[in-house]
Amino acid sequence: MPHDLPLLGDLLLLLLASIPIAFLFHRLRLPTTVGFMITGIVIGPYGLGLIKDVHAIEVLAEIGVVLLLFTKKVLNAPPLAVGMDEPSCAGVRCPRAR
Repeated sequence: MPHDLPLLGDLLLLLLASIPIAFLFHRLRLPTTVGFMITGIVIGPYGLGLIKDVHAIEVLAEIGVVLLLFTKKVLNAPPLAVGMDEPSCAGVRCPRAR
């Protein structure tokens, strides 16, 4: 019994289109994010129209943006214990054993 999974086909199409673009932009020393955006424009509904379930892809794109912003914030966050000379337990300074 075959199942119709248009979202899986759309994701596979996005992946197959994005991988060569990522290699090309990396080779040209350009940001791969720009390449991914160009790929989305070309194969999206206003380009070649290869994506069938636009709403599902939009939802996944919003989740991807949130994860991207979260990752960038976590990687660029300053250390929490900058300048603390004393040890701490759960954010509360603990007295040193002397």
